[in-house]
Amino acid sequence: LLRDESLSMSRLNGEYVYIAEENELENESAFYRSDNGGLTYTREKLPTSNIQVKMTRVSETGEHVIITGSNSKVYLSSDYGKTFVELTTSVLSSNYVLSISRDGSKIVTSNIAGQSINSILRWENGSSNLVMLPPGIYF
Repeated sequence: LLRDESLSMSRLNGEYVYIAEENELENESAFYRSDNGGLTYTREKLPTSNIQVKMTRVSETGEHVIITGSNSKVYLSSDYGKTFVELTTSVLSSNYVLSISRDGSKIVTSNIAGQSINSILRWENGSSNLVMLPPGIYF
């Protein structure tokens, strides 16, 4: 199963393409990386077993990749998707948004409750900051 959220391409030159294919029967995903614009792919190891990748985002150059999984965690790769480190410990709800800056130095994710955003978690240059929003922030 392939979702729009699990396909990302570097915006600078389109050289790096990342695909996470979900296997619901085995409750895990396969993660593929291309460094030639999608002509060929290499299967990369995910940061943990038994994880379904729900969303991928990539920096402009493709160097920094973030993924979210069925375990409600966020993972960051700073080596073009070859290895990942965990950034969170189950802070995401089942409904969230995820974004990465052009250079990959800033990452923002938000939990969404109904039609409102109730928290924002921000990483910048290795440190994180959780901001709880007051009720009434709608989109």
